[in-house]
Amino acid sequence: MTAQIMVQRSNTQALVVVAATAIALLIGWGLKGFVEGQTRDVTVEGIRAAVPAGWLVEQSSNSLLTGGTENTGLVFTARDPLDPETRYLVSALPAAPDSDLAATAAFRNLQRAQDNLAYRMFEQSLVSLKGRDGYRVNFAFVDAARVDRAPVVYQGVDYYFAEGDQTIVVTLETTRPLETALTAFRDFAAGVGLGE
Repeated sequence: MTAQIMVQRSNTQALVVVAATAIALLIGWGLKGFVEGQTRDVTVEGIRAAVPAGWLVEQSSNSLLTGGTENTGLVFTARDPLDPETRYLVSALPAAPDSDLAATAAFRNLQRAQDNLAYRMFEQSLVSLKGRDGYRVNFAFVDAARVDRAPVVYQGVDYYFAEGDQTIVVTLETTRPLETALTAFRDFAAGVGLGE
């Protein structure tokens, strides 16, 4: 009979350990989701965005808006310090006549093809992102600019949105599989616009 009691106690203890582990995992998963969902509002050169909390924001110093010599249109870059190869870029470009987002995208893709090694555009289409009409371009390129490391392949997606006399371009560039960063990026891109 003592052996039977010991087996029952052992089974009960194992069940308690499994239940405690499951509860701890669920709490951790919920906390992770809460922390990753936190944002902070950023406004740079009149463009506002809700940047993930903890990300670094770098204002562009090489656009015509900030006294630079190149008209890249780049306003700022947001980068995850824990994953520096994933970044969001926000640009403001002059709007094409009749706010033709496809024409703006075609011009920008031509510039990128001239500036980046092995730039390839995979897909482009009209899109509605959380009720906001825009234009999407999926692309990839090889970053061979840094001499201290081997060339790196980046995948990316641009979302173009007409905002008055400007086109706001929100870009995701990452070395990771694009699908892993796309959901959070879509939320970010939908909230970028002109602001104070």
